[in-house]
Amino acid sequence: MWPSPGESAHANGLPKKQGARPLRFWREDAAPQVQVARTHCRSSISESIISSPSVTHPAMQNVSASTPMSNSPRTLLTPSFNGYPSPFRHDVLESLERIFRSSPNGQLSKRWREYHGCNYWSGLLSPLDPDLKAEIVKYGDLVQATYDAFDNKDSETRGHCIYKEQELLEKAGLSGTGYTVTKYIYATSDIHLLPKWMERSIGRSEGRHETAWIGFIAVATDAREIARLGRRDIVIVWRGTVTQCEWLEDVDGTMVQPGDSFMVDESLPSTSSSQQQKQKQQLHDGSHHHLDCEAVGVERGFLTLYTTRNGDAASTHGHLSACKQVRDELKRLMNLYKDEKDSELSITITGHSLGGALALMSAYDITEHSVVEKDVPVSVISFAAPRVGNAAFKARLEQAGVKVLRVVNTNDMVPKVPGILVHEESPLPGSSPSTQALARHDRHYSWSTYVHAGVELRLNNYFSPFLKKNVNMVGSHNLQLYLHLVDGYRSSSMPFVCVSAERHRQIKPFPSQIIGNKQHECSPHTREKIRVCMRFMKRDIALVNKESALLVDDLHVENNWHEKHIPKPSPRLSPLPPKKEPQRNHFNNFMRYLPQSHFEDISHSIFV
Repeated sequence: MWPSPGESAHANGLPKKQGARPLRFWREDAAPQVQVARTHCRSSISESIISSPSVTHPAMQNVSASTPMSNSPRTLLTPSFNGYPSPFRHDVLESLERIFRSSPNGQLSKRWREYHGCNYWSGLLSPLDPDLKAEIVKYGDLVQATYDAFDNKDSETRGHCIYKEQELLEKAGLSGTGYTVTKYIYATSDIHLLPKWMERSIGRSEGRHETAWIGFIAVATDAREIARLGRRDIVIVWRGTVTQCEWLEDVDGTMVQPGDSFMVDESLPSTSSSQQQKQKQQLHDGSHHHLDCEAVGVERGFLTLYTTRNGDAASTHGHLSACKQVRDELKRLMNLYKDEKDSELSITITGHSLGGALALMSAYDITEHSVVEKDVPVSVISFAAPRVGNAAFKARLEQAGVKVLRVVNTNDMVPKVPGILVHEESPLPGSSPSTQALARHDRHYSWSTYVHAGVELRLNNYFSPFLKKNVNMVGSHNLQLYLHLVDGYRSSSMPFVCVSAERHRQIKPFPSQIIGNKQHECSPHTREKIRVCMRFMKRDIALVNKESALLVDDLHVENNWHEKHIPKPSPRLSPLPPKKEPQRNHFNNFMRYLPQSHFEDISHSIFV
């Protein structure tokens, strides 16, 4: 515990000068989206007598206590906001402040293999280690850069990145991460491989190829970042679904065997490769005469997007498949840095939604076909990733040493597909006499069942006091929402900072109130909880509304501010205005302020 106001901090083994909890990057400009200010914290609730600050500017301001009760008050980083600091103190807050302040400043060099998943992140997920949390958010920001830089408008650059490789991270505000982009990845959708019923429904039987920018490969090049990580990290970043053809590939949930999909000779023209035509027909039929229960099975749409190349002469980036691009660049980087003795190499693959599926596909590819050496660890950190393959696919990843961490929102539907009805937790047929008819198909049933790979970090947007309670299916899949929940996650019993899961379920929902021209959805208890949580949120809350409208209106953050091309707003939580009394007519006002003695005289003169 922290020393009492009369005790010395140095006597208890703590440093004399208590600083704020350190940043997770090696310099301050590496996290430009965080706005913080220093404020004083009370040691007990009885000492918390806080006066109201005078608000002189609509933007975020520094708010501090009027008179510190201790000669050596404790300080912490807290987002500044336009409102009143909370006098609420609790043992949970004391514990959280100790964890934040005693963090080793994000130095991962001594334990980098644990943070990279060598033990499947054992002991780091519940409670969530602050440094692992910062790493997860860092990879999530890299994935968000692919959404921000992708051009999906009707223009000449449609389907491409609007920035060059050298300026992508700088334009995305991630120049301080210490990574350098070395290669853009393009993927080709092949509508030939759609189910026949969908081809008839969209009226396209001749097929269609579409190539789009879907990610990039970057490597840690800054010396300080390499020293902080303890190795030279190569990261492969995959974007989620954006284009219509990618949506059509997502819904193609037929499971197929990869076979020779990764072995196509891409030096041959697409029209003259009989091997490719045979492979396409096999994937299109979705059937295998000699089914092996131990064979690897993956979703056909993901496999198509990863291994297809565009043979159209007009295509400038689709002449190589995404599979071939990843292999060539990894081999080049491995040969470039293999002789370094000062730092080791690691490969981290990350993605959101469809990108999470392609991250697993690429991890399977580079380990199964010996693209990287066996002593180079490979990890996958995915956000809202769907299921990709069967149990044999999962087993092959584990045998290859691939570590997978899946960040999942409970209310998100995408991680539940494909296989929403039949998945790894479904009962096997033939387990009871009533299912003997299905037992004969048990072999094909077990092979075509989709399963998740790796360990899971389960979040729940229901517990965040900053979010609206009516978040729809699209909103629960938002990547910025995921990063917000990761930033506030503490443990399974405390799914959001300062929010207990059991106690939160017992609180009845607060009906929205319309006061003046503004609708307030937060109860006074929730508003007080928001003020407490803002002290421990490192990530800027306004980023949640970057391309959505998920934050409560009481935070005064503009909805979809990125699409409206306006600067990022600053969240400010002002106190609820007092309720206006109902207006009275002149007679009621007269009777209200009329002295009681005069009223008795008037009534006596009337009724007597």
